[in-house]
Amino acid sequence: MVQGLHFPRYLRLLIQVSVGIVAFFVFVLFFHIDVAKVGSLIASLNPLLIILVLVVDVLNIVCYGTAWYFLVYTVFPTARLMKCVEGVMISIFGDILIPTGSVTGEALRLNFANKDFGLPYPEGIATVIAHRVLNGLASGTILAVGLSVLIFGGQLSASLRVYIFLLFVFVMVPTFFGLAVLVRPGIGSRLVVRVLGRFANRPRTAKMVQRITGGVADFERSVKLIRAHGRNLPYSFVFLIFQWFFQVLIPYFFLIGVSQTLGLPINYWTYFWFVSVAFPIFGLVNLVPLGVPGNLGIIDSAMATTFILLGFRADVAIATTLLTRIVLVVFELGICGAVVAHVGYRSIRQRKGTLPAGPELPGSGSGTTGLDSGAGV
Repeated sequence: MVQGLHFPRYLRLLIQVSVGIVAFFVFVLFFHIDVAKVGSLIASLNPLLIILVLVVDVLNIVCYGTAWYFLVYTVFPTARLMKCVEGVMISIFGDILIPTGSVTGEALRLNFANKDFGLPYPEGIATVIAHRVLNGLASGTILAVGLSVLIFGGQLSASLRVYIFLLFVFVMVPTFFGLAVLVRPGIGSRLVVRVLGRFANRPRTAKMVQRITGGVADFERSVKLIRAHGRNLPYSFVFLIFQWFFQVLIPYFFLIGVSQTLGLPINYWTYFWFVSVAFPIFGLVNLVPLGVPGNLGIIDSAMATTFILLGFRADVAIATTLLTRIVLVVFELGICGAVVAHVGYRSIRQRKGTLPAGPELPGSGSGTTGLDSGAGV
């Protein structure tokens, strides 16, 4: 019997990235874009503008982590802001490398929070879901305001208005479902109990069902705790609005810079709202687990297409897209990877400091052992 081909992990990763890049180049060729011209356009951009965008991206990450901190603090008051920002950066790193629609990133975030500062998993899941729901509401708010400004300003065609309205509905439907779970957590609990109830009395599945239902009960309790201390929810929402604002500024600044380099007329007000309407599209595409790390090539094509549909020249759209993706993938992979390395090194040092030492060697002159220094482990 012929067995299926087995590719090493690094080779599969290389193939996936190559497929995404080839797809983007096919997209570029379809629009007959001069790649060399786009490259020279990117190279001629003002370095100060690039530094400004990198600072804006750091603020974007910090705001996202701060928004989560207010939710974690509700159920775990000993949490620290920097730890929550670290958890979010670990999550971003995982999402870029392993394309599973943010599942990997959230799992890494929860595991870090549990191991590093003791956040229980049910409470952690509740904060992550609340974080996601509030982020969806912030995204929908930015999209609705941008859509309103452009429609009343007469900047959108009739067909484009319909497409963006459908996008708005697509963004808000899962958000409202998540909001319903937060407002009435018993809905999700009853649904899980009803689905798993038929397996509760079977010997092979009884323990598993018991653990799941117990976890669901803990989650419901955590959600109620977040609601009971709802004064922190507005703070979290405000920081998510700031986070979206900083995210919009990244392609907005690049769009302005590229247009200035080409000597094109610029409408600063309209450009901002164009980007604020377009950016949720990229967020939605990024949540789809397409199997390509960082969704390279896929989200780039979606971003460039959106800019072209909004009326920008194809070379401007592609240059802005590539610059934005360099920041959101390469730069974020670098700084978040540095945080992952730092956290890993810190964890190794902490484990070494708590492991019991071996037998004392003759003549060592030490009257202590590793057990003394590892008290409380």
